[in-house]
Amino acid sequence: MPVGLGVAAVVLAGLLWTRWGRGKKPPGPISLPVIGSILSMNIEPFYKLFEHWRTSYGDVVSFKIGTYECVLLSGYSTIKEALVGQSVIFAGRPLDQFADRIKHYTPDGTMGIADNDYSNEWKSQRNVAVQILRKMGYGKNSISKKITEEARYLRQVLLDKAGTRLDPNPVLGVTVSNVICSMLYGERFEHSDRKFAVILETIAEMLGSLAKEPLADYIPVLKFRSSFKNLISDYKSNCDSLIAFHKEKIEERKQRLEEENHNTEPRDFIEGYLIESKKGQEGDSRLSEDWLYAILADFFIAGAETTATTLTWALLWMAHRRDIQEKVQAELDEVFGTEAVDISLDMRSKCTYTEATLMEIQRISAIAPISLPHKTLEDTELRGFPIKKNTEVYINLYSCLMDPEFWPEPEVLRPERFIKDDGTLDRPEQWVPFSMGRRMCLGEQLARQELFVFFASLLHAFHVRLPDGVEADLEGEDHLVMRPKPYEVIFESRF
Repeated sequence: MPVGLGVAAVVLAGLLWTRWGRGKKPPGPISLPVIGSILSMNIEPFYKLFEHWRTSYGDVVSFKIGTYECVLLSGYSTIKEALVGQSVIFAGRPLDQFADRIKHYTPDGTMGIADNDYSNEWKSQRNVAVQILRKMGYGKNSISKKITEEARYLRQVLLDKAGTRLDPNPVLGVTVSNVICSMLYGERFEHSDRKFAVILETIAEMLGSLAKEPLADYIPVLKFRSSFKNLISDYKSNCDSLIAFHKEKIEERKQRLEEENHNTEPRDFIEGYLIESKKGQEGDSRLSEDWLYAILADFFIAGAETTATTLTWALLWMAHRRDIQEKVQAELDEVFGTEAVDISLDMRSKCTYTEATLMEIQRISAIAPISLPHKTLEDTELRGFPIKKNTEVYINLYSCLMDPEFWPEPEVLRPERFIKDDGTLDRPEQWVPFSMGRRMCLGEQLARQELFVFFASLLHAFHVRLPDGVEADLEGEDHLVMRPKPYEVIFESRF
């Protein structure tokens, strides 16, 4: 058969399947044998493609990537019906297609809480991890004091650089990371610590790698391309660096616990996990060092990257919208005075406009426009459409945060959206930067505490502006999280 006729036959087969083979399946783009819907995936980044599909097909869209069945969910009510109304059914994680990347994450390929499938083991590991974090101060005054302490260090670092052009991302990365490091490792790192800076750069590169060549995870033939092989090689190298960093920390704690005969209260998360693992060796516990590596990586990456990225967006927006910056500063001056002071969480309830500004920045920046993929754990039905077991599910959080029907002029930064008529803070259901359901972000409470203290500390102590003649570029870059493009600002001391 001539090549042209062969291609035509494949296309015709796809069209016929799309028209008659779907049955009651949700509508969606054409899907061809072997390659699925990739010919329709011609818009980047993915959240813009998914918004286009939502406009074309509705809030439940079916498509294929290679041979993998996928569903896209958009709109708050549809997403809530799935992730909350059918929370267990939609709590799975697809594993097979990401194996080439994930297997390098830990020494033996164990996946952590973020990437593992929903199971009794996953629930057990998650519960133990949360219990240990609480012992380390999560949700307590001790961690609040740590955040305030790091804000003080941050203020001093920026005072030393006041009046000069500065990329804020590295400084913010160290500041935010030190909070989670205090819980995981019981220590903090200086802003001048080059070894730690390299680890943060490694994490940034890892996340960037995960966002590249996504179709190769679904279509095996694409994995033979040199670009994908090089990508995986670089990713593995970065993973190895993070593993070595954690191995050093784990071995130090193991030695210390051996010297103390495990008869001590844990001083950090690693010790807490090792102690719980020791207790469970005679029972049915599945705690292991392999899981520990994975959980440390999960918490370190999630606890640092997303919050630092949000703060980076916040500074860019404040430099762009000086009118809003001035309103935040006026409120902070009224609450904390007009001298350099430590900002604590105690007065947070009086800073309504500051909180509303942060919530609006999280909404408009949408750093996680598409959540990590979910998977259905059994056959189900959603909005009248049958969805089979093991279907990969993409959650379009961007559709909730930027829905013009709920957020008029969604592309405009308007903190007043989150302030009720009586002047108190509002939190609409549609505000879901941390997602919802069984897979929602574990660190929401900590993240919101950090965001308030660091943001308020920066705007109380400094004016933030762009260099003369520079315009803010508010178009993000996809690095698994949506980061602002690199930029510089100038911090000018207010006191």
